[in-house]
Amino acid sequence: MNNLILLCVGVIVLCVGGLALVLIYNKPIFLVYFQIVYCASMRFLISELHFPEVLRFLPDAVTLMLFVHCILCIKRSEYIAVTKLPLFFIGGFLVLSVMSFFLNEQPILSLIWGIRVVVRAFVFWFACFLFLRKKDVVNMVQILMCILAINALAASFQYFIQGYSFDYVGGLFGVGTFPPRWPRRSTRPSGSPRR
Repeated sequence: MNNLILLCVGVIVLCVGGLALVLIYNKPIFLVYFQIVYCASMRFLISELHFPEVLRFLPDAVTLMLFVHCILCIKRSEYIAVTKLPLFFIGGFLVLSVMSFFLNEQPILSLIWGIRVVVRAFVFWFACFLFLRKKDVVNMVQILMCILAINALAASFQYFIQGYSFDYVGGLFGVGTFPPRWPRRSTRPSGSPRR
């Protein structure tokens, strides 16, 4: 029962957050930038700063908004000729995926989840194709360089301050699992005797 309540609250928070995002700044370029920056830092927010797990689905809401923008943009005549071939391959891939699921008697929830995972990558790629210009690509490289520097700081924080080691140091990108509290990495010099 508690999980159902948390799920309902999470969906409400996701919908309200997505609506606020649409109302505040509903431009596709902003959504593409937001998607990249948020996806780069989402795992860190959840695993290290203990934000709610439902925030993993905020990129899906942004992808849905990008999908609507793509549909509206495709209706313009200059993009129809350019987008026919990629849309044909994406549609063919989805048809084959659905046929495969039914032929292999997979559960319908697995089909929905799989389509969600695959389609969001295509929608994001298509949104980048439609909305980004050359100057946006240059800006994105600069943003990614900043994210790289912040990631180095976050990984250093996890290693030196929190004592995480090996696979548990994920920086901004996170690892999706919480590291065990014991045993932690030793902070004593390698040649010093144990007490």
